[in-house]
Amino acid sequence: MDAAEQNHLPKKKKSETEDDKSRRKKIVPGSLLKALVRPGGGESSPVDGDQVIYHCTVRTLDGVVVESTRSECGGRGLSIRDVLGKSKMILGLLEGIPTMHKGEIAMFKMKPEMHYAEKDCPVSASGDFPKDDELHFEIELLDFAKAKAISHHELLRYSIASDDLGVIKKILNEGEGWESPREPYEVKARVSAISGDGKVILSHKEEPYFFTFGKSEVPKGLEIGIGTMARKEKAVIYVRKQYLTESPLMHIAQDFEEVHFEVELVHFIQVRDMLGDGRLIKRRVRDGRGEFPMDCPLQDSRLSVHYKGMLLNEEKTVFYDSRIENNDHPLEFSSGEGLVPEGFEMCTRLMLPGEIALVTCPPDYAYDKFPRPPGVPEGAHVQWEIELLGFETPKDWTGLDFQSIMNEAENIRSTGNRLFKEGKFELAKAKYEKVLREFNHVNPQDDEEGKVFGDARNMLHLNVAACLLKMGEWRKSLETCNKVLEATPGHVKGLYRRGMAYMAGGEYEDARNDFNMMIKVDKSSEADATAALLKLKQKEQEAESKARKQFKGLFDKKPGEITEVGSEIREESKTIEEIDETKDNDEIEEEEEEEERTRTVVSTERKRKWSEKAWPIMKNVIVQIGIQVGLWKRVCSEIATEIGLLADNWKYLLAGLLCQYIHGLAARGVHYIHRPGPTLQDLGYILLPELGQDKSYISETVFTCVFLSFVLWTFHPFIIKSKKIYTVLIWCRVLAFLVACQFLRVITFYSTQLPGPNYHCREGSELARLPRPHSVLEVLLLNFPRGVIYGCGDLIFSSHMIFTLVFVLTYQKYGSKRFIKLLGWIIAILQSLLIIASRKHYTVDVVVAWYTVNLVVFFLDKKLPELPDRTTVLLPVSSKDRTKEENHKLLNGTGVDPADRRPRAQVNGNVGHTDNATNGA
Repeated sequence: MDAAEQNHLPKKKKSETEDDKSRRKKIVPGSLLKALVRPGGGESSPVDGDQVIYHCTVRTLDGVVVESTRSECGGRGLSIRDVLGKSKMILGLLEGIPTMHKGEIAMFKMKPEMHYAEKDCPVSASGDFPKDDELHFEIELLDFAKAKAISHHELLRYSIASDDLGVIKKILNEGEGWESPREPYEVKARVSAISGDGKVILSHKEEPYFFTFGKSEVPKGLEIGIGTMARKEKAVIYVRKQYLTESPLMHIAQDFEEVHFEVELVHFIQVRDMLGDGRLIKRRVRDGRGEFPMDCPLQDSRLSVHYKGMLLNEEKTVFYDSRIENNDHPLEFSSGEGLVPEGFEMCTRLMLPGEIALVTCPPDYAYDKFPRPPGVPEGAHVQWEIELLGFETPKDWTGLDFQSIMNEAENIRSTGNRLFKEGKFELAKAKYEKVLREFNHVNPQDDEEGKVFGDARNMLHLNVAACLLKMGEWRKSLETCNKVLEATPGHVKGLYRRGMAYMAGGEYEDARNDFNMMIKVDKSSEADATAALLKLKQKEQEAESKARKQFKGLFDKKPGEITEVGSEIREESKTIEEIDETKDNDEIEEEEEEEERTRTVVSTERKRKWSEKAWPIMKNVIVQIGIQVGLWKRVCSEIATEIGLLADNWKYLLAGLLCQYIHGLAARGVHYIHRPGPTLQDLGYILLPELGQDKSYISETVFTCVFLSFVLWTFHPFIIKSKKIYTVLIWCRVLAFLVACQFLRVITFYSTQLPGPNYHCREGSELARLPRPHSVLEVLLLNFPRGVIYGCGDLIFSSHMIFTLVFVLTYQKYGSKRFIKLLGWIIAILQSLLIIASRKHYTVDVVVAWYTVNLVVFFLDKKLPELPDRTTVLLPVSSKDRTKEENHKLLNGTGVDPADRRPRAQVNGNVGHTDNATNGA
């Protein structure tokens, strides 16, 4: 189909915005009339998304010119440029211009509501404009065409945030491919420029202009437009004043309102900052074959390259050239196996066959972590000139029989085993996980194949767990072991690996259970289990010895000093291997810590905190009890820890409790304006029978049990040996959730007052209306507890459900018993039904609580870092040793062990998991 035939086809109208739809609904017949002055050419008309260029002259019905863009009518001679459906336009033009053809002149007679007198008009008129009069708008449609408005999200890439359509691109000739230049690409483009009134600013030149993207070598608006172009594309880029910046390309005069750049993108050279910090740079010297990045060896492949290595010194000393020293034979290697330096492989994965690239690499990604060739000194920055001759992708398993698939899997697993033995745990894990992903598409045909397949998958999962354990990620190792034990309960190696993960995380009791279970399941594993139990006993003794050493003399310290002990424990909470490596430094560390404790005592003596006054008495009582009973030793140490935390965080707890009082005050206040009335129609009341006033205590009893159970659980670290939380910190977090929800609740019940459905809130009850208070004290005391129990008017958002759901969600995350987690949700559902059946709230109150509390907790939990992990016996350090930011993070629970942070790699400035890093290129 040729272009002429396409022009006669009706254009598909693009979807208009909801605002434009609602505005068009307000048009009444006769408010907009059109008279054709001069017909245009062609059959097509502009649609939403098209850029329209037009002149506009506004006249009164008597013919007096109000304003115009034409110079002969007193205007500046600059045409108007808008994008239909995106630019802010008056309603008459939004409706009228799409009826015009190119070159047409039309007169639109508009009622006031069709121009600037429209209610909520998006365009404002000048102060003397007669917006309440009926006017004539003479429009000449000069041109219209498909345009690309550089959107808000695209502008963000260049650190600009504007929705004013200040940069618009009109495509003249489509380009090749889809890749566009970006920082720090090197660009060649032919550029000419004229002002909005047609004045030539920059004449067309045969030689293209060369510039580096992102270096402000062209006006900002022009750079934004070029950043959306493909190779060999030709376009006009309309740039408004706010995006016209000074640059070496051209001088920008102050009176330019708009500049039209005609650009032909001749070529660009791909330059990639692989790490995002300017250290590892890949510069394409010669283009390769295919489309980037679809035709790059992103996945593990067999690559064939020639390369020349040079030192980044003045002489550019060549230390290796594969064409010379390898008799012109290329280097062949499999990616993902650590056979070449990391920087070399990262860049090669982003090359096309036939491409030549120049790579500048820092030492930590070159030969500092890889066997150095002769002539390369330690810490040397190097440069490689790499030519990718070709690559072979891994064999596709589609169509292979079961035995062939298992053979391929075994080959990859063997490679992973080799990498594991070499200490390349991340690469080994990637190999195992690759096979596991492929196994998702394998379907064994009989029981024998199923058994072989299951054994192989379990072995791969355990290999992944071993890698994670070596990488310090014992929690993820634990989760991986659980996959094996869920599929095959009693799997001996799974129990062993999980026990080792528990032991690495300090969960000694769970580790012991797994090792003992090994012996019960398989007697032949008794030797391995016994050795593991001995190692576990040694670890427990080491941990107990460290704890005893740190808590020695603890009760001779004051509260301000207690957190100093925590810093000592943090310094010494290392693995057995790390302790062996740092024994020589123990005495120095102890001397420094003693000096710090002395400074702390002096500081605390000056401040005289409130807690110091009561501390000597508390110390003597705790010591006397602790000496008598072993259980109390644990309680005493926990009290010491929590008092230190309380001394640092009491302000946050006090603020949370104060907010609880304010919430009660607000609920009491709404009772004064409550007016009883007929109970509203409610679906829950229809479905659930009314319990009756004599049974309304049931829901309160359930809530009281939930409340007390949660409170007791938060204090369990004082008694239970397997500690997981700090009581002070968990309550700081819970109060944050409660305060946020209660703030929303107060807004809802003051926004709308509904007649209370509860028995004491109905018409005829003495408690339904509160008399005017006699004094401020009467309001402030809340008439506790009667005033709290028999409140009315605080509807639309159930307070009982706020507490219940916050408690359940908190235990869901930090509790350890799966049965109790399930029971918590069942009780929450039961509590909801009891509240409705007792007629304490409408059904909507409970529904609002269910989704609002979950959303509030979800988003707040994302903002707040994790609580510290008790399993590593780490105590928060003193507030005097922390910055303001660290104090804030401690309140929110930033105690995650750095070893639990998954190592990640960077590619092209983007951070991702190592095994998928190159896929994000």
